[in-house]
Amino acid sequence: MEKKYFKPPLILLIIFFCFAGNLFAQENTNASKNEVQAAQEPQVNEEKTQSKKGFNLWETLYPFPIISVETGWPEPFSLDLGLEILFHDIDSGGGVTVRDGIYVLYNYAKGSDNKFYRASAGYVWTCMFFEFRVGGGVGFMKENGELLTTCFAETDARLFLLDVKLLYEIPLGNGYLKDYYRDNYFPLKFRIGISL
Repeated sequence: MEKKYFKPPLILLIIFFCFAGNLFAQENTNASKNEVQAAQEPQVNEEKTQSKKGFNLWETLYPFPIISVETGWPEPFSLDLGLEILFHDIDSGGGVTVRDGIYVLYNYAKGSDNKFYRASAGYVWTCMFFEFRVGGGVGFMKENGELLTTCFAETDARLFLLDVKLLYEIPLGNGYLKDYYRDNYFPLKFRIGISL
């Protein structure tokens, strides 16, 4: 049962990177064709050539993978897989590149006696080697053949490879699973680990 929840997001991530490589290759082919055309055409004003180029998606979007392995309390093991899409340059001056955008994330965590599966999305801000994410999502925990749904808010800060995360989670619905969660798990979770 554990592999059933872990494989689909991993397979989707692999497929995305395969297609992303094809898009980059196609963009490089188009760029070389444009260079040949530019060499054959007579020299024109630089402003006119700028207006002919149009919108270039890969000069606007900056996709980056998220891969984090963390440990913490009350969940001693956690794995994050996701994608950041930075699309907005913030003019900071001084040659420092500051960008922001959105992220989507899949998280697998192992508690003392249960496994948690979470999906989240939110806002990301990055400056050189520092990154900050804030967002929220939904989670699932299986116990005795029944499924408990949770919702959570998360904040994450990364400096170089060091990743620190806080997550506040509350159970949804009625029944004994909600009470089981409240009796066995603290709603605030702290994690520290390595992010690539």
